[in-house]
Amino acid sequence: MKIAAVIVTYNRLDMLKEVLDAFDNQIKQPDYLIVVNNASTDNTSEFLELWSKRGSMSKIVITTSENIGGSGGFYVGTEKAIQLGADWIWVSDDDAIPNLDVFAKAYEHINNINWNEVSAICTEVRTNGEISLSNRSIRKNSFFKFKLIHVPAIEYENRSFECDNFSYVGVLMNKLALDKVGLINKDYFIWRDDVEHSWRLSEWGKIVCYTDMIVDHRVNSDDYKGVSWKTYYAYRNDLLMFKSHKKKIFYYLKIIVAIMRGIFSKKRKILKLYIDAIHAAQMNEKGVNSKYQPGTKVV
Repeated sequence: MKIAAVIVTYNRLDMLKEVLDAFDNQIKQPDYLIVVNNASTDNTSEFLELWSKRGSMSKIVITTSENIGGSGGFYVGTEKAIQLGADWIWVSDDDAIPNLDVFAKAYEHINNINWNEVSAICTEVRTNGEISLSNRSIRKNSFFKFKLIHVPAIEYENRSFECDNFSYVGVLMNKLALDKVGLINKDYFIWRDDVEHSWRLSEWGKIVCYTDMIVDHRVNSDDYKGVSWKTYYAYRNDLLMFKSHKKKIFYYLKIIVAIMRGIFSKKRKILKLYIDAIHAAQMNEKGVNSKYQPGTKVV
């Protein structure tokens, strides 16, 4: 049984160094560690060239010619892991630091589950020492509403629990499941790609979270505040997701919510962002939008 880990990075060299140090010092290391450098413009490339030659773990660095977003980066990295013959594939960003025993426990858990029933296993995610509930959720769909309910804190007192949805923060995916449901949608660019992918995986098999596998997520909470260029991708990709899963009622309700948010913002640029997201989804336009490049100021 082989495990490959995939990390996607973009212009966060200092954080990346901490992450890779945690992988280098794992009690039991993954068989392969794949780092996708998403066309970083800092000194990431130079650092990775030297880092890849250190240690006994098999290290692969993939440098893209342009920033293809987290979605594209994870697609490229997962595709490479499959080519290398990995049975289980770990995914995380360059701000997720696994405890040093995570992979030792991962091998143990994977060897004690039925591979034909489990599509993925998850870690417990913590931010600033506290459980980050938003990373593992249960899908509760009614006729009129699509809702992700965070797995409650009490569940983390158990050895393990099941969920329907995960973020790409410390997850191991079963290649058997990926062969059936496919890889992440590479054209989402960023945001909601993991929601859509875990939806497909949950329909193939169980997603089991183990609370003895812990990841420290050094996330910047400011990324999730207010309206930014990322909001465009969140709404566009939600709409694309509902279209692909044939949930028309959710699709049209999301459009109504987007328009109302734009109107109530009383800011023309914000309303235009939501309208652009709706139009892109209707036209099935994916990838990066030149109007909403990373770092673009919306308001």
